[in-house]
Amino acid sequence: MSVNELDVLQTSTSTNDSESVIQFNEFNYTNSFHSIQLLEDLKSLRDNEVLCDIKLRTVNGTIVVGHRNILEAASKFFHVKFSNFDKDFKGIVDILIKELDSVLQILVDYIYTGKIKITKENVKVLLPAAKILQLDYVINACVEYLQTGLDTSNCLGIKAFADLHSCMELSSSSGEFIKKNFLQMVKGDEFISLTFEKVIELISCNDIAVPCEEKVFECVIKWIKHDLDSREKFLPQLMEHVRLPLLASKSCLLKHTIDEPLLKNCPKFNDIVSEALHYYLLQSTQYFTIPQTIRCKPRQFGGLKKFSTKWYDPATNLYKNAVEMNDCPMISNICVIRDQFVFAMGNVNGISSSSVSMLDVSSPSPCWVPMADMLIERKYLGVGELNDCIYAIGGNDSDDNTLCSVEVFDVAIQKWRMVTPMNINRSGFGVGVLNDRLYTVGGCDGLNYLKSVECYDPTLDTWTRIANLSICRWGVSVGVLNGVLYAIGGISDDADNFCSDLISDVDTDDSNENSNDDSNENSNDDLNENSNDDKINDDSKSIDSSHHLRSVEVYRPSDGVWSSIADMNLGRYYPGVVALNGLLYVFGGEKDKNSNYCTIEVYDPNTNTWSMKILPKINKNFQIHKGVVVNIPPNFITN
Repeated sequence: MSVNELDVLQTSTSTNDSESVIQFNEFNYTNSFHSIQLLEDLKSLRDNEVLCDIKLRTVNGTIVVGHRNILEAASKFFHVKFSNFDKDFKGIVDILIKELDSVLQILVDYIYTGKIKITKENVKVLLPAAKILQLDYVINACVEYLQTGLDTSNCLGIKAFADLHSCMELSSSSGEFIKKNFLQMVKGDEFISLTFEKVIELISCNDIAVPCEEKVFECVIKWIKHDLDSREKFLPQLMEHVRLPLLASKSCLLKHTIDEPLLKNCPKFNDIVSEALHYYLLQSTQYFTIPQTIRCKPRQFGGLKKFSTKWYDPATNLYKNAVEMNDCPMISNICVIRDQFVFAMGNVNGISSSSVSMLDVSSPSPCWVPMADMLIERKYLGVGELNDCIYAIGGNDSDDNTLCSVEVFDVAIQKWRMVTPMNINRSGFGVGVLNDRLYTVGGCDGLNYLKSVECYDPTLDTWTRIANLSICRWGVSVGVLNGVLYAIGGISDDADNFCSDLISDVDTDDSNENSNDDSNENSNDDLNENSNDDKINDDSKSIDSSHHLRSVEVYRPSDGVWSSIADMNLGRYYPGVVALNGLLYVFGGEKDKNSNYCTIEVYDPNTNTWSMKILPKINKNFQIHKGVVVNIPPNFITN
């Protein structure tokens, strides 16, 4: 519509209705294809060498033509490079570009098209060239390409390449990959070809992912033997970064290590062995006094699943971060000696394990340190402390057989030994210590949930049956307060006949008749071998909170019977229980198969009442499993 037509339209409208005028507002239009079309047109001009005023030559004879203004606008390198030339010069400027020999054509093409093809053949030339030209998109594309191709055969080379060209993002990602995949990486040719300095750099890292220090020692020996004549001289320096004292609690591994012929030829052999043995003797003679040196601290890889520990002050309802573990002994396998030394054992990341770790909360720089392994791999075990001894009781072994065996860790000698087994196979049960006796409460024998309770006398090394609970309890927790034993929560097979459904395919008539009675527990010698161990443990993960018990029973040795007290507010499976200042604290516990409660219930025996306390939630994944009462650590400060 022309200007005259607009005037006519406005006049016509005014004639018909003097108060009605069509308004034409301003609008901004954007052609989304403009930049694309412009690039295509510029590329066409360049392809036909129209208006080109710059000619770039490389040492190998490659010639690339282009437009000076376009290249300067795209790259600060070109802007500086061309700034010394006369702007009024009308001819073609011919420049030698020494820095970009083989990829100049590719990068100029990118400037004109916005497209670039990266391959394994050109990426290591392309990235440094793009850094010279300061083409951020190309740099990031090269980094992404190399990151997606990271594997154990090339990660060391990519890390070295990234460091050479000061590519921090790539250096960081490849470095984390190396630490996470250390065991696989050291098997490759890249590791064998490392320089001595690079091997030192690698094994001195505090956060490489190794299950034990023996693996670090093995990779050192492997590297030296690859070129023994020229590398053997480096062994003493390399051994300074192998934390050999950490093997002292595992005598078989320590012996295997110090028996290595190469190590015996090492000038520092005596010093190396003496250090490890000294560490071992400190554990044996000075209990848990651990030297505070880097060589005595386990490596802490940040990429593994962590078991978080926190200090908690019930008076202020505040947390403070404590020390993390790489392994996750999450259920019913934590105890404390002398209100100071916390032990966690077995059940690493849901798998039976013999590993034991200890945390001295009074240390100025507390850390989890490995202790002597248990004699048997266990999960869902019970743990109790009595007279400076730790008892690891029952649970499931690596074949998921339910155990009755019991072993004890004697602080005085720092070793585990077997004692008399329980009368009944148990897993998922509670342990309490009362009047110098150990009590094992409820649990599961692999087929049935249990209501039975046993008492262990360490002076006689005997187990004795005492009064049964009123109902079966699996995943029950036990607390002791003022001479009273408390059996708290858990799951009972009384709920919807859950347990009897699981064992319906077992050809034993007596088990169905006595599903809520332990009278036949001693008669079946084959329970350890029954395949239903797997079934009951796997199916337990699907139990919902409607099966979780709120009820609590108490046992007074003077009465010899279990009696009920007030119910908790919530049904809890595997909660944590501690006694403190005359009150019983029950915290956490599973509420469904994916999460735990973030609450504490406090029982006052004087009023027979429970009160609820909501805990501050750290993050959406924060869950509470177990806890112990310790002396206030010297570095515990809350604001």
